[in-house]
Amino acid sequence: MKILILSEAYPSPGNLYAMGFVHSRSLEYLRLGHELTVLSFAAQRAYEFEGVRVRTAADIRALPDAGSGFDIVFSHAPNVRNHLRFLNDFPALPLVFFLHGHEVLLTLRHYPAPFAFDRSPGERLGRLARAAYDPFKLLALRRFCQRQLAAGRRLGLVFVSEWMRRETVAASPWMARQRDLPARVIPNAVNHVFLDGHYTAPQTPDADFVCIRPFDNPKYAIDQVAEWARQCPELSFHVFGKGRYFDINPPPPNLKVFERFVAQAEIPALLDRYRACAMPTRLDSQGVMSCEMASYGAPLFTSDMDVTREVLGGFSNVRRLPVGGAVADELRRVPPPLPSDDAARRRFHGPRLAAEELAFAADIAQRPRAVLLP
Repeated sequence: MKILILSEAYPSPGNLYAMGFVHSRSLEYLRLGHELTVLSFAAQRAYEFEGVRVRTAADIRALPDAGSGFDIVFSHAPNVRNHLRFLNDFPALPLVFFLHGHEVLLTLRHYPAPFAFDRSPGERLGRLARAAYDPFKLLALRRFCQRQLAAGRRLGLVFVSEWMRRETVAASPWMARQRDLPARVIPNAVNHVFLDGHYTAPQTPDADFVCIRPFDNPKYAIDQVAEWARQCPELSFHVFGKGRYFDINPPPPNLKVFERFVAQAEIPALLDRYRACAMPTRLDSQGVMSCEMASYGAPLFTSDMDVTREVLGGFSNVRRLPVGGAVADELRRVPPPLPSDDAARRRFHGPRLAAEELAFAADIAQRPRAVLLP
C-alpha cells in the first residue's frame, strides 16, 4: 500500500517531539513493507527522518498526477486551515481521519482553565476565541465529510480511545447516523523502546517518584504533583520538563525540578532510577506517555478518570488516585512492577496496532461508493 500521511508537524533532527505518535506509526508501516510519504504542514523543505520521507504541501502538489501516486490518505488531527483545504484537491483518494483530541473536542467543555499566572487578558481573549471557533471547526468537518460522502469518497474514522469516540459523537451526533462512515477505536502504540526492555527497580533510587511533563499546561496537572509531594514530605519527587510554573509556585523541599526535555529513547533508562512514576492528568484522549511507562513495567500513579480506567485498566502496576483530596496513604503503597511476561504489555504493541490500522484502511479503500444519509 502507498500511503500519504498528513500531519500538522513531524519530528526532525532539530525537533524530536513534534507529533511523535505519527512517527511511531510511520516506522511500523515501513517495517510491514508499505510505502509512505509524510506531508508535514510545518515543514519548510523536504527532508528524511529515520528513513521516513517528509515533504511540504508544495512538494506534493507539484508531483505529476499526485493523486494517482498513492492508494490512501491518513490525516492525523485534521484541521480546517490545512488538512481539509488540501484534501479537497484530491477527492478520489480513500481517506482515513485519525482523531486525537483538540480537532473535535470543545474548549470550554473539555479543557481546564489555565493556571492563575497565565490568566492575562490576552490569554482569556484567546480562550474565548477558541471556544467561539469550536462550532465552526465542527461544522466545517461535518460539511466536508458530507460533501465527500455525497461525491462517493470512501472515508473512515479512527479514534484513539472509546472515551475519545464517545466525546466526539456527543459533540458531533451526525457521525453516528452515517452508515457509510465506518469507525474503529485503535489506540496509539507505545514506542518500541518501552517494549524492547523492561523496568528494573533500582537498589538505590535517585528519588521515589519521577514525573515528565510540560509545566504550564494545566491538563498535565503539574500542580497535582506538587500537592502529592506536600502530602508526603518523607517521599522525594523529581520533575522533568519546562515552563514557568515553578518560577511562580516554588516547589516543596522534597520536589526537585530539572528544566529539560527528555528524549523518548532516554526515558526507559531514566525510569530505572526511580521507584515509581507520578503522572496525574486533567484531560487525555489516551495519555500515550503514561501508557508507555505502564507498558515498560514501571509502577505508575495517575488520576482516576474514565479514560485512564479504559486504557490502563488491567495493568497491575498502575494505581489511579482521586482528583483532589488526600492521597498520601495510596502514594506510600507503591505497587510492584508489571511482570515482563504480563499480557498487558502487548496492549499497545506497535506492529499489532499498525496492522489493525492498515487492515481498516484496506477495507475502506475497497468499499463501494458511499451513500449519504441526512
